[in-house]
Amino acid sequence: NDGNVGIGTDSPSYKFQVNGQSYFTGNMGIGVAVSSSYALRVNGIVRASTGVYSEGYVTALSDIRHKDIKGDVGLTVTDVANAPSVKFLWKDRRKEGMQVGSIAQYWQKVLPEAIIEGADGGLTMSYGVIGLLASIATARKVVDHEKRIQELEIENKRLKEMLNVS
Repeated sequence: NDGNVGIGTDSPSYKFQVNGQSYFTGNMGIGVAVSSSYALRVNGIVRASTGVYSEGYVTALSDIRHKDIKGDVGLTVTDVANAPSVKFLWKDRRKEGMQVGSIAQYWQKVLPEAIIEGADGGLTMSYGVIGLLASIATARKVVDHEKRIQELEIENKRLKEMLNVS
């Protein structure tokens, strides 16, 4: 079908489409040479329509040796506090039940680097990146408040001592 290959379908819509459950042994590469250290290696974005489930860990490359640092992120605790946190049902997948999350349009204004616009115009957001940066912004504010409280306690003690002397 137009050069497309299908398993479990007579009319594949993609170059390679599998309908139904699949089981593979050995290593596999998509758009990249097969690597003996990975069961599956993909060059490009992997899209799952319902979700991604892992019984182990999920990681992303973050090694400074692979980065050209361009500055700090200006995310504030106020940005985090103003973020929408919503319960919702997907309009086209209601059977998945109640979901929770945030709204990509808000984060696109606050942290556009964490938002990707798909070919269909739909926005996806990196919840992990936003969660990490929100935690960092909050921790920085807490540390700042702790430092200010300590300074005020020292000043308060000094003022009390001055009042007792008189």
